[in-house]
Amino acid sequence: MHAKADGKPAVAVIRIPHISNFTDFDPLMAVTGLSVHFIETPQDLSGFRAVILPGSKNTRYDLEWLKTTGWQTRLAAFKDSGGHICASAAVTK
Repeated sequence: MHAKADGKPAVAVIRIPHISNFTDFDPLMAVTGLSVHFIETPQDLSGFRAVILPGSKNTRYDLEWLKTTGWQTRLAAFKDSGGHICASAAVTK
């Protein structure tokens, strides 16, 4: 997925396996001029203005999933290049 395909600033929401509540992002998706992308497959995040790690119903599993799928590496590279990451308290370890 190319984040800037529609020309709007883009925010990525990592679609973890046990996301606690998709409706938490409804207000964000309603922001005019902002493009919100739910992504599951690890990918280059440089096209996004920010990345959100949502809350989890199974934090330990989802943290391990972030590591084993390659997301941990992608998120670290995004942060190291100046990217902004926002996380719910449940997934910040």
